[in-house]
Amino acid sequence: MEQQQQEQQQLRNEACLHSCAGKLIHSNHRLMAAYVQLMPALVQRRIADYEAASAVPVGVGPSRHSAKISWTLKTGTTFLEKAEQLKG
Repeated sequence: MEQQQQEQQQLRNEACLHSCAGKLIHSNHRLMAAYVQLMPALVQRRIADYEAASAVPVGVGPSRHSAKISWTLKTGTTFLEKAEQLKG
C-alpha cells in the first residue's frame, strides 16, 4: 500500500514537472518570437548610429571616417545597403 502511494505521488510530481517545463518552453518561444521580430529594427538603428558616428565633421581628420571608407572599399556597399540586402 505504501509503495503504491509513493508511485502515485511520483507520477503526480512528474506530471507537475512536465507541466512546468511546458510552460517554460512556451514562454521561451514567445520571448524568442518577440526578439526575432524586434531584432532587425535594432540592428538597423545600430548601423545608422554607427554610420552617423563615423561621418566626418568639418575640421576633423580622416581617422573617424576610415572605418566607413574601408568597409565601403572592401565590399562596395555601405552598412545600410548591406543590411537592406540581408533583410530583403
